[in-house]
Amino acid sequence: MSAARHIVIINDASVAQGGATMLAIQSAQLLRRRGLEVTFVCGDRGENESLIADGIRVIALGGERLETAPRSTVALSAMYNRRALAMMRGMIAEVDGPRTVYHVHGWAQILSPAVFDALAPVARRCFVHAHDYFLACPNGGYFDFQRSEGCPRQPLSPSCLVTACDRSSNLHKAWRLARTALLRRTFHRIEDWAAVLMINEEMREKLQRGGVAPHLLRELRNPARRLTPERVRVEQNGTFCFLGRPAKGKGLGLLLAAAREVGVQVKVIGDMSSRPDLLEAYPEVMNTGWIPQSELAPHLQDIRALVLPSRSPEPFGLVLAEAACAGLPLVVSDSALLSTGIEAQELGLSFKANSQSALAEALRKMADMPAAVIAKISRNGFLAQHSLACTHEAWIEQLVVNYDAAVSPTSAVPA
Repeated sequence: MSAARHIVIINDASVAQGGATMLAIQSAQLLRRRGLEVTFVCGDRGENESLIADGIRVIALGGERLETAPRSTVALSAMYNRRALAMMRGMIAEVDGPRTVYHVHGWAQILSPAVFDALAPVARRCFVHAHDYFLACPNGGYFDFQRSEGCPRQPLSPSCLVTACDRSSNLHKAWRLARTALLRRTFHRIEDWAAVLMINEEMREKLQRGGVAPHLLRELRNPARRLTPERVRVEQNGTFCFLGRPAKGKGLGLLLAAAREVGVQVKVIGDMSSRPDLLEAYPEVMNTGWIPQSELAPHLQDIRALVLPSRSPEPFGLVLAEAACAGLPLVVSDSALLSTGIEAQELGLSFKANSQSALAEALRKMADMPAAVIAKISRNGFLAQHSLACTHEAWIEQLVVNYDAAVSPTSAVPA
């Protein structure tokens, strides 16, 4: 029996539209199926019936994401959300006990750095997941969006303060700097958190550069499931796929331009309503809209390769592992930390980030690849299902081992 008995999952969203929230939800459901009591605390309205159906208590703030909330209210609430602080303190007062563990996944959109003030009294039993770099870097990516290049600066250093790197505006950069300064006084002032869980060991240097204490950092690779039960017969197909939210920085415009140059078809599986510019500029693009993962398989049967053309750093890129498991070859920007492993394991091709010519060359190479060669790449991914990630079973077991150590007075969180 697990030493930890009650797990409190804390995340901005209760409905998955990205990998981090999906993992937060999956962890809650898998922990509940192991017989643990689970509470899911979220910043949105908590409208996820599957959590409730699994016997998981949902506590919802009823807030809006930073990118959709009215500007008149978002500046202060997302900087330091006092409603979230009050909700969290009330929740902790109600549910806390010596065998209760807290796990923060996402906080940067709604909950804000205020959650760390609320969690300070229980820090020794609180894990913080680093799905990105927001614990360290003001824009969350160590990326200069104005110059389309990686950032070598130390966060909040003089050179950081004067660099116009934000994707939106200098005013927004100033707001992000102020929030990161607040984070230094909430999260960073406490050094006895149970652990900061990195999704990739290669995140360590950047997190430390931004002030995260080295002794807190632990790697926990994401889990992945196949997107399709059977291997996609990619050797028969010609369409390339972009799967996910086409936010700026994800490189979808770069992909569409390179695909037009090469003369190949692209299918976008994701909501493009926020990118009318791309829909107008590239009317040839196939767009399915957002599709739940459970319904993806039929939409992938005509795909030759999945493309992740991100301009900014991708600490993991969960879709890469999931696609490789289904036998989809990968064409990935070298901004993804998994790109080196993808080439080494012969799971696909990588190209120089933000280079249309390099991406066009990779697309052309994949499009012209002999059937036997691309089929071999496909089988490499399908047969070595978890070479880029771990199984859900192994992942949840590692979480429980960490949770148990956090509530044991004689054990340390495993390195």
